[in-house]
Amino acid sequence: MSDQPKTWFENTLQQAASALVKKVINDQSHSRFITQSEIDLIRKGVDQGLIQIDGNLFSLPSQQKRRYDAFTLNREYFVQFATFVKLITELGYNVSDCAFEYHLMDICVFKEGKPYIYVETKVSDVSSKKLIDELMNTYSPDVTKYKDQPDRGIDALRKAKYIFRDKPEYFSVINPVAEYYFKLSYTEIGFVMEKVGSSIMKLQ
Repeated sequence: MSDQPKTWFENTLQQAASALVKKVINDQSHSRFITQSEIDLIRKGVDQGLIQIDGNLFSLPSQQKRRYDAFTLNREYFVQFATFVKLITELGYNVSDCAFEYHLMDICVFKEGKPYIYVETKVSDVSSKKLIDELMNTYSPDVTKYKDQPDRGIDALRKAKYIFRDKPEYFSVINPVAEYYFKLSYTEIGFVMEKVGSSIMKLQ
């Protein structure tokens, strides 16, 4: 069997992938556009050994079982990677205290073995504000009211349940163009989100 069809298809895929990557890097109107600050953070993560790249696979040496396929260009992966690096290199947290996808939160920062910061990454400011609005105005005032309600497919309710159960001190929502930080306080039935600046998130 001739390898010519394989070679043709390989070249076709390479050209398609190259065209897509160029748009993602250079075209700000593209839905998967990756910002310069994210690129800088990811590069810093690679340079410092926080992120490893093997072909199309990205991995975190601290969590080797997790591998992320860059070929899919899942936009949220890159927000997660950039945020992970920022937590360590700019906010001062130890890599051993930062975990991906803990209790369905995108990133969890631990302090003394307990969740301290929950981070949710989004691909747009619209989806970020939607999550924050639903958390603040629908679910957080009384999480217990929804404890028996299924949360599959209801992102804000699922996040509210985990926040109320684990009681982290902070919660943040981060997307490519905006970052939102909240200090959390708890009642017997729910929690309150107080918006704070990013500087308060630095490791004390």
